[in-house]
Amino acid sequence: MKTRFQIKAVLAIAALLAASCSSIKMQQPFATKGEPVDKAKLEGVWKCGDAIIYLSFASNGVAQLNTPGWDHGAFRVDTGELITAEGRDHNYFCARATSGEASNTVYDLAGYRLLSDDELVFWWPNHEAFNAAIATNKLAGTASGGNFEKRINLSAPPAKVLEFLDDPANANKLFDYTSPNIARKIGPAPR
Repeated sequence: MKTRFQIKAVLAIAALLAASCSSIKMQQPFATKGEPVDKAKLEGVWKCGDAIIYLSFASNGVAQLNTPGWDHGAFRVDTGELITAEGRDHNYFCARATSGEASNTVYDLAGYRLLSDDELVFWWPNHEAFNAAIATNKLAGTASGGNFEKRINLSAPPAKVLEFLDDPANANKLFDYTSPNIARKIGPAPR
């Protein structure tokens, strides 16, 4: 659960993480090719829940995330990275914390859509849909956990994950659209 909280702090790292103990982890991030999807619209300072997130893309196409805050009376900045991928109906990102206790080598998966230049909605995956995909060999991975904390570890290559996400047969099944998370842009990316 701390990893999900830190990742939230990192998109705040995307605020959904605090809402659920279920997670879909990718062993490898999406490939970065040329200009990142939605780079100009995503770069900036975002407010997601109580967190402030500074998001700026590096030349390698990976977004660097910084979230300042207080921890037991000490100021700290949590860091992370985010990689976007273009989808058929909406886009996706995978994010991971790169600092603190939640520093991770695997990536949390989410779907997102920009509603405007300053409003981002994103959704966490539907655990049951991914569990079924693993059980029927549509995706390589493992499922673990019980009623309260569920985890899916996808070992499928990122291109296969993206193909699965974009399959029309999976439309409206893979993400929890009943619990959207909203982030609002409150400023340009610092330079």
